[in-house]
Amino acid sequence: MNSSATVDEFGIGPFEFSPATTFYDGVENRLFESVLIAISGNLVSFNVSTGTSFPPSGFESFATEGAGTRGMIVDDDTTAGDQANSL
Repeated sequence: MNSSATVDEFGIGPFEFSPATTFYDGVENRLFESVLIAISGNLVSFNVSTGTSFPPSGFESFATEGAGTRGMIVDDDTTAGDQANSL
């Protein structure tokens, strides 16, 4: 993106990030972020419902998606079932 210094604000590592996605399901507010490199856990979600500190203290969940995502779409806002809040 640019040649300036890389900052590790999310605790994931000093990597290039894809555009962030946020989603509020009526109860929790989540921030989804992905680094653009093929490493384990390159897609993470943070619960930012309280909004009292940044970066949030630890990630809520993670997954490995190839060399990172180029974009994200939230697919569900149900609170029941195996695919609740699918990404």
